Amino acid sequence: MPITTEELEYEYNKLYRTCCYTSLAIPLPRIEASSSFTSPTAPLGGPRLASFGIAAKTLSNPPVTQEVSVAPSSTSAAFSSSSIGSAPLQLAVVGNGTYGALIDRRSRVVWCCMDRFDGDPIFNSLLNNDSEESGFFDVVLQGQVRSEQKYIPNTAILVTTLSSKNNDVVQVKDFAPKFIHYDRMFRPFQLFRVITRIRGDPMITVRVRPTFNYNSTDGYQTRGSHHIRFCGPTDTWRMTSNASIRTIIEEVPFLVHDPVYIVFGQDESFANSLTQVSKEFEDKTLKYWKQWCMNLVLPVDYQDILARSAITLSLLQSDECGGIVSSLTTGIPLGPSSPPTRDERACRILDICMSLPVLRQFGLFTMVRRFLEYVKNLCFSSGMNVRPVYSLIGDSDVPGERVIYLAGYQGVGEVVVGGVGEGYGSRQSGGGSSPSVNINDPSIPMYGLFCIALAHGFFDVRLKDICSPKVFDRLEKFGTKAVEAFQMFVTYTHAPPPSGGEDLPPGHRENLSPGLCFDDDLRLLTMAEDDYDDENAGVDGADREWAHQQGLSDDSRDSYGRPRVHTFTSILCWAACDRLQRVAEHLHWVEKSKMWG
Repeated sequence: MPITTEELEYEYNKLYRTCCYTSLAIPLPRIEASSSFTSPTAPLGGPRLASFGIAAKTLSNPPVTQEVSVAPSSTSAAFSSSSIGSAPLQLAVVGNGTYGALIDRRSRVVWCCMDRFDGDPIFNSLLNNDSEESGFFDVVLQGQVRSEQKYIPNTAILVTTLSSKNNDVVQVKDFAPKFIHYDRMFRPFQLFRVITRIRGDPMITVRVRPTFNYNSTDGYQTRGSHHIRFCGPTDTWRMTSNASIRTIIEEVPFLVHDPVYIVFGQDESFANSLTQVSKEFEDKTLKYWKQWCMNLVLPVDYQDILARSAITLSLLQSDECGGIVSSLTTGIPLGPSSPPTRDERACRILDICMSLPVLRQFGLFTMVRRFLEYVKNLCFSSGMNVRPVYSLIGDSDVPGERVIYLAGYQGVGEVVVGGVGEGYGSRQSGGGSSPSVNINDPSIPMYGLFCIALAHGFFDVRLKDICSPKVFDRLEKFGTKAVEAFQMFVTYTHAPPPSGGEDLPPGHRENLSPGLCFDDDLRLLTMAEDDYDDENAGVDGADREWAHQQGLSDDSRDSYGRPRVHTFTSILCWAACDRLQRVAEHLHWVEKSKMWG
C-alpha cells in the first residue's frame, strides 16, 4: 500500500533523532509535513526507501511478490537499455579469503560483500545497471582519458594507473591484507587503497557510496576527525583516511601531492599511524603472496597465466569454511532474454571434486586440504541426503529471493539471492506399468564424488588426520547406496515398442533393444537446475509430440519410453565402489577389499 506523508515523516524523524544523538552526526535534510508526495510503484532498481529517510528495518525486506510504493526521487538513476555484452566484464579481483571485491578498469569497486562471500553487497553497482547514484567506491581523475590496470607479478595487489588529457597521472593501488601474524593468518575485513601522484598535478574526487540490505537503503553517516562511519540496519563500516574527511563526504575535487591512504572496512579505529600501518600491511601482504607463489609447481610454458589463475582461485576459497564459491556475484545473465540467474556464491561439489588431482599437481595442497575438511564436514552433517550444491556453511536448502532494488547487470534480468538447493528434489520416473524408480535423484552421483574426493586422504600421508576409519564407515554407506542405484539402472527394463518400430517417430526406428538408455546429454545430470525449462528437458522437437501421444510425458524417459540415465552418473556409482576397494586394500582390510572388489 502507498506510504502516507505522516508515516514518512515519522520514520524519517526517528532516524534523524538517532543521527543527532550520535557524536558528530551528519544531519540529513529535513522533510516537512506539508510536503506533497505521490506514490507510484517503484521500478526495478529504482529510488530506494533511504532516499526519504525511512528506517531500513521497517521495509527493507519486502516479500518477493510484494510491490513497495515510494515517493519519486530527483536523484534516481536513469537506466539505459544498452544490450548485454556491449561492455566486457573486465574486472579485477581483490580479496584475502574472507571477502572479495571486483574492481573495474576505472578503479571503481563495483561489487563487494565485505563480511562474507555470500553476504550483503555494500558495493553493488555491477548488478544495478552500473548505477551512478550509489553502490560503488571510486577515484575519479579530472579530465581522465586513459586507464591501465595490472597486478604486481605473483601477488593479489592491483595497480590502476589513470591519465588525464593534461598529462596528469595518478596511481591507485588496491589490496586486502593477508599474512601470518601471531602464528595465525591475519585477514581482516579491510580494503586498502593507496593513491599516489605519478606526474603533473592530478585533481581527483573520492566517492564512497555504500548501500545496505541489497541496495534498499543508504543508512546514515557519522564522522570523526579522520574517519567516516557508514551505519546500516545491522552493520557499520568505517572509512579512515589521511585526506580531508570533508572533501570526501562532500565529494569535492582536490589535488594529490603526498600519497593518500584510504582504508575501508570493519568499524575499528587505528591505534597507530595510518601511513605506517598501510606500508607495513602492504609489505607483509606482498611478501606473503610472493612466498605463496613460490610453492606452486608450474610448467615452463604459460607460467604467468597459470600463476594468476591459481591466485584467483585461492581468492574464491573461504579460509573460514574451506568451500570454494563458483563466483563472487549472484550471477550474470547469459543474454537479454535469459531466465533469472541463480546465486552463484555457493560451492558446486562436482566441479571441485573432479579438479582435486589437478590442484595437487600445481602444488595447491593447502587449498585441497581445506576443501577436503569442508567435504568431510558435509559427509557427517548431511546424512544420506547429499546435494550437488552447498552454501559455504554447508547448508543445502537456502530459500531464494528476488531483489527488487537491483536492476541487474546492464539492466537485464532479475537478481536472485539464495536459492541454494532449490530444484534438487528427488524426481521419480513414472508412466506405464513399471515400478516407480528414482533415477534422477541428485544424490546418486554425489555418492561417488564424495568417495573420490575423500579417498585422497587415505593415500596421502599428509592427510592422515582428516580421513579415519569413521570416515571410511560413512563412505561405505554412500557406496551401498551407489550399488543399489547402479543395480537399479542395469536391471530395470522396459519393453520395446511394437515390432517393426512403425509407431516410432522418424529417425528412431533402430536400436530397439530393451533395457536402459545410457545418455550423454548433460541436461540429465543438471536437470534439476533447469527448472524454467523442465518441459523441454526430456524429448525434443517432433519427438515430444510423439511421446505425448504415447503417454510418455515424463522427462526421465527417452523417446522409446525407457528410463534415461546419464552415463557419467552410472560411472560415478562404479567409482564409489572402486575407491572403497582401493582404500581397503591400501589399509590391508582384506574382507572389505573383497566385498567392494
